[in-house]
Amino acid sequence: MLTWPCDYPDCQLRSIPHTGDCRICYKRLCKIHAFGPYHPCLELDEDDRDAREYANSETARTRLLEIVRNAHLDKIASSVRNGQGCTIDIPNSGETILEGGVNLHLILTFEDGKKWCARIRNRNILAATSAIRSMEDQSEIASMKILNRITNGIVPMVYEIPRDLQPNTDELDFFFMDFVPGKPLNAPILNGEETSEQMDQAVHDYALFQIGLKSLSFDSIGSLYPAPSEFISEPGTPPVVVGPLLSLYLRFDETPHFVGPFQSNKQRYLSSIDLVLRKIREGIFHPEIARFAYLAHLEMKDMVNRYDHWETCEDGRFYFKHGEDKGDHIMIDEDGHITGVLDWEWAYVTSKSEAFGSCNAFMDPKTFWHGDNSLSRLELRLIQEYQTLGHPASAECVKYGRLYQWLDVLVGRYPDLDFLNGIREIVTGNQYFF
Repeated sequence: MLTWPCDYPDCQLRSIPHTGDCRICYKRLCKIHAFGPYHPCLELDEDDRDAREYANSETARTRLLEIVRNAHLDKIASSVRNGQGCTIDIPNSGETILEGGVNLHLILTFEDGKKWCARIRNRNILAATSAIRSMEDQSEIASMKILNRITNGIVPMVYEIPRDLQPNTDELDFFFMDFVPGKPLNAPILNGEETSEQMDQAVHDYALFQIGLKSLSFDSIGSLYPAPSEFISEPGTPPVVVGPLLSLYLRFDETPHFVGPFQSNKQRYLSSIDLVLRKIREGIFHPEIARFAYLAHLEMKDMVNRYDHWETCEDGRFYFKHGEDKGDHIMIDEDGHITGVLDWEWAYVTSKSEAFGSCNAFMDPKTFWHGDNSLSRLELRLIQEYQTLGHPASAECVKYGRLYQWLDVLVGRYPDLDFLNGIREIVTGNQYFF
């Protein structure tokens, strides 16, 4: 994760990721001043913490909406659509808004009835540097353009802003995309209120969506970025290149800020774990639990080295994978049909075993968060759908793809012994008990 100059007076150290990023006082603090007695926010009770975090988020949202008003996105959108008039619905502070942890969304309506959505990056204590935001924006736009074409519009069309129309401010990162009707599923789906019929329909449509992603593959693991013109050698070649692997957690101060690209997932995980181990030794990652975190990542490295199915899991080609497939990225109608798949800012291409395995949306949180490798009802349903649709290889990816989900929630993050046990069971057939 990124570090910043410590906000404690006269301190010359750098902040520590996560623990040092305080959502209450909005300070970034080092491995000394992030803890008591220097950091009084830690003494607040849960209700006070929640109230102050909410107040901070409201203040940040109000400021961002004011910047949006002054940027006149409706006029920009009208110019992009060759003068077609439009209006934008900007709510007042405190009103309901389409918002996630990273982005908020505002609806634009044109005179001809067409609707767009302005996808706007939030600004808070977790916001990245301008260089990283630019990488994320470029990658999401490049990925969505290709995905829109190969998914017949299930991934909405995206519209870039010409340079001469961009607002004269570095406080606003946004782009336009087609409006997607429907409602988002819960994250994960089994925590939601959808009926079994709606969930089954969504799983069926998801299987079809995933099968469609097989139509395009790449030669390495990483995120996609716009390709310079000299890289496009043949007509029909996707105008993208595979570059560093974007991640919300594995991002670093040093250029190019992310790891990758890679030729295999084994190489990817070993490189990522080695970098995390170095950051722990330097006192940047998890200084409050340094020994535990270090030993846990050594254990992960050992499991990656001992896993003996890497070669059978990969065929030298790599496919699209959503970077945060927890459920609310899927929009459905009242019958459960998928109307859109959103939130591609951390998308990447990876091996078939990971790309076509289960997604976090389908897991059962009651078992997954305890390190249980059992498949949920929705995962079993996805296996059945793949088999019925004539894609048994994808069904196998779901059966044996849990390893990727464990590594995703472990590498670089707070070590969880239950998750480590989940990996141990896959690799060795045994679990430890603590």
